[in-house]
Formats: sequence, structure tokens, C-alpha cells
Amino acid sequence: MTESHDTYVNWLEAENHAFADACESDLAIGVPTCPDWTLHDLLAHHAAFQSWITTIVHDRLLEPFAPASVAPPDDDAVSWYRSIGARLVTTLRSAPPGASVWGVTNQQTVGAWARRQASETSVHRWDAQNASGVATPIAHADDYISEILEHLLPGLITSFGAPLPQGTLAIRATDSANTWTATSSTGRIISVLGVKGHVDRADDTPADVTLSGTASDLLLALWNRPSSTETNGDHDVLSQWRRALVGS
Repeated sequence: MTESHDTYVNWLEAENHAFADACESDLAIGVPTCPDWTLHDLLAHHAAFQSWITTIVHDRLLEPFAPASVAPPDDDAVSWYRSIGARLVTTLRSAPPGASVWGVTNQQTVGAWARRQASETSVHRWDAQNASGVATPIAHADDYISEILEHLLPGLITSFGAPLPQGTLAIRATDSANTWTATSSTGRIISVLGVKGHVDRADDTPADVTLSGTASDLLLALWNRPSSTETNGDHDVLSQWRRALVGS
């Protein structure tokens, strides 16, 4: 069961504030999880995407267009980012969640963008905190994992040419009862079993690889971030699922 649109917008707003706070230290420092990027680069990248999504939602665009690069002002880049993030939050709050807009997942709605941006911002907030100090775990990571498997990956594979993973991936959160099993077929469809609960598989065939850890660490591992997860089984299958998600 997913959360309400207002809840996802609230989660996004909180992560936007935390991301900006983490960038207040020194924008010149490097971001280990985004090679060759500084915090300034990460802030500019995320601001560009949030501006892009604001336009898509505000104008109810049904066709894609490329996000434009943006240049933060030298004197107060973080405040500039905060204003961009606030505009996205305001735009999402005022839009009907079921309204049709172009999107990157298999759900082409305003509400899908709120959930997607809450998830994406949480990871970039972690990147910024990890670069500037100590990163706190990602709240609501269970929900974000479900969104990735049910909606983002199918959208990336079907509409963006992401490589179709072969094999079955099981993901087990050690800090909750949540277990996910994802598999793919030659019809380029991903099926997800057992979301928000223990898996009841249609047969007794074990997963090819199982990734275990806290929900926050699992989410980070899927995005190729450092994490304290355990992998049992075929590491190449896990690599295929990661490549489908991040392209490498």
C-alpha cells in the first residue's frame, strides 16, 4: 500500500531541507559517491532536475524534453537551491496527484513524480551528508524500494532501453518484515512478489541472489552506494539488476 500524495510531498520537502543543510558546509569538497563531482556540482545537478520536474508538472506536459543545465549563483548557491526545491514542493502540492504528465516510471502522473523525487532526493541528501560529515539512514526506504521495483525499473526498461536483467533477485530487510522478489521475462516485464510482506512464491525455486540488510542500506546498495549489506548467491545477477537501474 502506498502513502498519500501529501505524505510523499512532505517527505520530499524534509529531504530537500536536509540536502540543503548538508551543502552549507563547503561546496568545494568532493562527493565520494559521485566521482569527479563537488558538492557544488551535485547541488547544480539536483536543482536542474527539480526545475525540470516543476515545469513538467506545472505545465502538465505529456511529452519529454531534456532538462536544462543551471548555474548556481556564486554568492548564495544553497539559498538558490532552497527556492528551487520550494517551488517544486508548492507545485506538487497544488496539482491533482492523478493528473496525467510525462514521467520516468510506468506511472505517468503527478503523484508518481512526488514519490520519485522523495526517493531520489533522499539518496542525494545521503551523498551530500556523506561528503560533508556523517550521513543519517534514509527514512521510508522500504517504500522507495517498492517504488523502484514496481515502477521505476519497468519504466526504465520499457521506455528508456535499460538492459533487461536475467535472473531472480530477492531483497530482504533485516529491520522490518519486508521482503521483495523481482524477476524478469523475455516480454520485458518485471514482476515483483511479496512487496510489503514475506514472499509467497508460486514455486519453490530459490532466488538466484539475495541481498540482505537494513532498508536504508538496501536502497543505497541498489544505487551503488556504500552499505552494510550481505549478498548470497550469484553476484552477476545482482550486478545486472543494478545496471538496469543505474546504467553501470
